[in-house]
Amino acid sequence: MGHNDTEGDEIDLVAEELAAFETDPPWDGLDPGIAPLVRAFAALPGIRTVSSGDGHRSGDGDEPEWHIGWVLGSADPAASIIDAGPSADGWLTTEWLLWHANHLDGSDRGVYRLLSVVPPFYNFPGRAVTFQVRGALRGARTMTPQEYLDNLKEEWADTGHRDVDWP
Repeated sequence: MGHNDTEGDEIDLVAEELAAFETDPPWDGLDPGIAPLVRAFAALPGIRTVSSGDGHRSGDGDEPEWHIGWVLGSADPAASIIDAGPSADGWLTTEWLLWHANHLDGSDRGVYRLLSVVPPFYNFPGRAVTFQVRGALRGARTMTPQEYLDNLKEEWADTGHRDVDWP
């Protein structure tokens, strides 16, 4: 295998990684308790969901939490984020979602925001940052994914930056 063949393989791998971030969630494989929230996030402008769960325990015995993770979409749906840059709507939506989670955390609802940043060599430019909203399912401070979704829709109607056709 020559040097050019190796470069081609690397380019194909990047293309596969890009494609994985630019597709819809695997609707049939979603945890039932989080599926309505994932469908709602899919309707929000400029973002793409990349992870979700309806309350699995972690390996270290932490209490179960639900979560939903997203990345910014491309500014041009026909091009990768590397080529077109991030969506302006995605930034506005992300700012709003992070504010919303912070607002709920401050109101003692057990919902919080999380930012995950992997080393650049683990991902490709424009995909090193993943945003998440998480919520506790047990204890004094809880909010189920459905309660969060109901609150999200209500708050978005009052302060969201664009109309959303909720599923």
